Amino acid sequence: MAARHPAVIVLAPSHDHGAVAVAGTVAARRGAGAVHLVTPSELAGARGWTHAVDARGGVTGDVVLRSGTVLAPDAIGCVLNRCFAVAAPAFARAQPRERDYAAAEMHALVVSWLAGLDNPVINRAETMLGSTSRRQWLMRAIAAGIPVVRDVVATSASLVPRELGYRVTVRGTWPDTRLVDRQPVEAGDAVVPPFVDVLVAGDRVHGELAPSLQRRCVELAHGAGYALLQLGFAARGPQLRLAYVDPMPSLLDRVAVHAVADLLERSVASPR
Repeated sequence: MAARHPAVIVLAPSHDHGAVAVAGTVAARRGAGAVHLVTPSELAGARGWTHAVDARGGVTGDVVLRSGTVLAPDAIGCVLNRCFAVAAPAFARAQPRERDYAAAEMHALVVSWLAGLDNPVINRAETMLGSTSRRQWLMRAIAAGIPVVRDVVATSASLVPRELGYRVTVRGTWPDTRLVDRQPVEAGDAVVPPFVDVLVAGDRVHGELAPSLQRRCVELAHGAGYALLQLGFAARGPQLRLAYVDPMPSLLDRVAVHAVADLLERSVASPR
């Protein structure tokens, strides 16, 4: 990989057909050598790692894959990260405790490597440390001025708004404090297809939304530190309300694949 030609790295399992399609699209536009599709198992089974973190969090060192491909930080233009977890194949037959420990160490190494790269990582490395809950996304959306479906959690069914009373679900008992004998419940609007799905890719929104709502979707994504998000809106009367957010969209249609390929090309051209 030549440093004068920063490459796009697509880090994704081989069964991620959307990521494979994105890599193929970028390769068709920029040439086969301009994109590297790397699976988590290839990264975990690399021939060698040289990894150092300085006082400012900067990363130096290369990853040498078994294929001979060298992933050097200064030769990476951007990364599309479609990886949630990394195993440690060398410990596949080890005792569970040792296997889990090795996997955690490898996972931490990959997260550190991604987080320390100077150029954009989409999705950010923090997605490998745990996913944001649906309720957290809805709270962030409210702060961004996006209307959302109602979602209620209460210590008792008597606190749920009357119009949602028929949708109450008991979540379970409280820990045994012997002070609370009520059961926590949740309730919300019925959310059923069809949805209006939109894809935020950088500063661009792909989907049928009013311009003002598109801007708020971009603000939501950027405020949470994401360059790529899929948002699903449900119709509640005349108004669309946000029902879910997916930071790892499937990318199964041509529009989404080309939108992400465009985002990667823009990211290489305008590094952070």
